[in-house]
Amino acid sequence: QARAHQERILQRQREEAARHARLQAEQAAQAQAQEEHRRQHEWLIQQCAALQARLQELRQQQQVLLAQHPQGAPLAGATAAAAAAAAGSAGAQLAAQIVQCQ
Repeated sequence: QARAHQERILQRQREEAARHARLQAEQAAQAQAQEEHRRQHEWLIQQCAALQARLQELRQQQQVLLAQHPQGAPLAGATAAAAAAAAGSAGAQLAAQIVQCQ
C-alpha cells in the first residue's frame, strides 16, 4: 500500500513536470511571436517614414521645377497629382498594416 501511494506521488510529479515544460514551451513561443511582431511593426514604421521623406523630397523638386519652368505648371500639377495618389495609396497600405499590428 505504501508503495502504491509512493508510485501515485511520483506519477503526479511527472505529470506536473510535463505540464510545467509545456507551459514554458508555450511562453517561449509567445515571446518569439511577440518579438517578430515588434520587428515587423518597426519595419512598417521605417517604411512609412521613408515614404514620407521621399514625398517631401518630390514636393521640393516640384517647387524647384515650377520656379524654373512656370509654363509647365499644368503638366507638373498633373504629374504631382499622380505621384501624390501613388504615395497616398502606398501610405494607406502601410497605415492599414500598422493598424492591423496594434
